[in-house]
Amino acid sequence: MKTINCTLISDGSSDRMLAYPLRWLLNELFPDYGINFAWADLSRLISGKVKLSDRISLGLEYYPCELLFIHRDAEGQPFEQRIKEIETALEVSGKRARQNIPVVPTRMTEAWFLHDEQAIRLAAGNPNGTMPLSLPNVKNVHQISDPKELLEKLLREATGLNKRRLKRFKPRREMHRLGELIKDYSLLREQQSFRHLESSLETLRATVFY
Repeated sequence: MKTINCTLISDGSSDRMLAYPLRWLLNELFPDYGINFAWADLSRLISGKVKLSDRISLGLEYYPCELLFIHRDAEGQPFEQRIKEIETALEVSGKRARQNIPVVPTRMTEAWFLHDEQAIRLAAGNPNGTMPLSLPNVKNVHQISDPKELLEKLLREATGLNKRRLKRFKPRREMHRLGELIKDYSLLREQQSFRHLESSLETLRATVFY
């Protein structure tokens, strides 16, 4: 089987959970390929605020690949501006993979993990919970000012724990488990950011890998 070697360079360590929807999309679009996927863990190589161009250079040096995913959260900025920033960082770095794909979730990474109620209950350790969870309409996630805060709130509510026991619950730790528990990310096609990502990969499928 042919393979595609992929690397994700993310804004921060918590954003490595993007590997799950990216793998899902790659498996959807490239069923005849094996997918080798790595998150570029640069924590031992850099500290503090580091320019995206430098992260790209280090990521490609230590995690060489054919397909490089470069993540930036939108954080209220125009989607097109973040895409331009990524392209500029690639030019400044002077390094590129064979193919380079921007990944710009609506607002922030957690916006891509708010759509699966059962997975949220599982990640919270209470799969049979019946307490209502007010998940946003996936089409309107761009209106949420802080998707991370909302996801943490939903995970806490889904535990069903009282206040005393809830203090020991770590929602940010369970977010990564949530990414693995979600088996279908197709609803994200309602979001412009995900459609742009899929369209970029479809172009590669048609012109490069097949």
